[in-house]
Amino acid sequence: MDLQHSKDALTPQDIAQVEAQIGCELPAQLRAFYLQHNGGHCQTNLFMDEDEGYKINEFLPLKYGRNTLESTYLGAFLDNPLMPQNLVPFAGDAGGDYFCFATDDAQAGAIIFFESEYYDEPERARVFLAPSFSAFVAQLIVDPD
Repeated sequence: MDLQHSKDALTPQDIAQVEAQIGCELPAQLRAFYLQHNGGHCQTNLFMDEDEGYKINEFLPLKYGRNTLESTYLGAFLDNPLMPQNLVPFAGDAGGDYFCFATDDAQAGAIIFFESEYYDEPERARVFLAPSFSAFVAQLIVDPD
């Protein structure tokens, strides 16, 4: 994956520090991704699920940026009782919705798209995309638009 506008490189210690802050470990595949790319933009940014497309605007940097994974999770998810506590955002779309990994036992590591406008309808707000980060990335395509 070719990401542009990535933030400063991360160390395993940086990742461990963020994991301690957010209270959970990143899935191994996502941890490996962050060791190579600390967020950014890429051309391979569209996930197609049957007839529905989900476009990544930006992979959130883990650290060293204004809107990081850590700040988004702690600020927008944990501090807001309307948001799910068992989803950790790692990317966002242009409309303010998030691509997340699940931390609950039933779907740990699964990639879920969270549509925040349906926060009061959890079944509608959570869209299962892939069982893992690597399966998710393998299905990304270049947006034809």
